[in-house]
Amino acid sequence: MKGKAMSRYAKIYISVVAVFAVLLIIACVVLWSLLDAYEKTRPKHVAEEVFNDYFVSGDIGSMMENYLPEKLKFETKESINRGFAENYDPSKLAFFSVATSTDKSEQYAVSYDDRRIAYYTLSPTDKKAGFGFEYYKLSDAEFFFADSADINVMVQKGQKLMINGVEVPDEYITEADIKSASYQYMPNGVTGIMYDKYTVSGLLFDPVVAIVSADGVELPVVFNEAEQCSYAQTVYNEKLAAEQSGYVIKAVTEYTKYM
Repeated sequence: MKGKAMSRYAKIYISVVAVFAVLLIIACVVLWSLLDAYEKTRPKHVAEEVFNDYFVSGDIGSMMENYLPEKLKFETKESINRGFAENYDPSKLAFFSVATSTDKSEQYAVSYDDRRIAYYTLSPTDKKAGFGFEYYKLSDAEFFFADSADINVMVQKGQKLMINGVEVPDEYITEADIKSASYQYMPNGVTGIMYDKYTVSGLLFDPVVAIVSADGVELPVVFNEAEQCSYAQTVYNEKLAAEQSGYVIKAVTEYTKYM
């Protein structure tokens, strides 16, 4: 017995439904691709990556090295990271969007205990995803750390001042040729010890201050609270003392006998 032939109406109906289903599948694929391209190029993902890579991890020094190199005159990436770690708890950091520019740049703020400590900006790049959506990258940064107090250091002539491992040039001398008390006891023709006073400002965190002698030896540094100034602590030459102490003692003894 022959099966009943499909009516023309049924054929048309099935064909329309099939075409519609195919078009719907194509539309879903296109929409999914569109949404995927849109979502993966959103600046919020880059913003979170920047926040984690630089702020949460405590690698602020790398950010400044790349985007604010002028801040590294007497600071290094390592010294900034050390200062940031000593003063900021990563668990108290947060970031949020604050502005969108006409050039499509996005600005984000970083806060610490509800106090803003930085802004960073993400800008569109030439790299594009599907449907012309642009990827974003970090393009600028700004920090609002309070500068530490001025650093004042008295440096003996012939010595070098180092701040965070960077030698401080003579242009930072604010007072030159300061005579020490030793000048009062020098015989004619013999000069005493002289100092230059250096002042360095604009440092973000308390620095590591070092004074290096003329022969390359790092000297211990002490801070004078009353004068708000650092000095190199006097280091005696043990070798010289061993070589000359006998002579000095003998000379003083004979002078005492004479007196």
